[in-house]
Amino acid sequence: MRKNYGHYYCNACYSLECKNKTLIDKAEYRANKWACKTLISKNTLKKLSKKGYNNYEIAEELGVTEDLLNKACDYYKYN
Repeated sequence: MRKNYGHYYCNACYSLECKNKTLIDKAEYRANKWACKTLISKNTLKKLSKKGYNNYEIAEELGVTEDLLNKACDYYKYN
């Protein structure tokens, strides 16, 4: 599995003691958005879906977790 370096590349880091939910949500969104756009292309996702791959198979093919794949599907669905 590929690591999600989105927090690093997007400067979306925060302290583990941080209790500011808004700050945490914004940082997580930026990191996940970077990961989706960098690790999972919309075209590849479409091609694999059209071939009949299920989510598990797509995640395996792309080397990502199913959780990140689901986030990417949601991201591309609304953007």
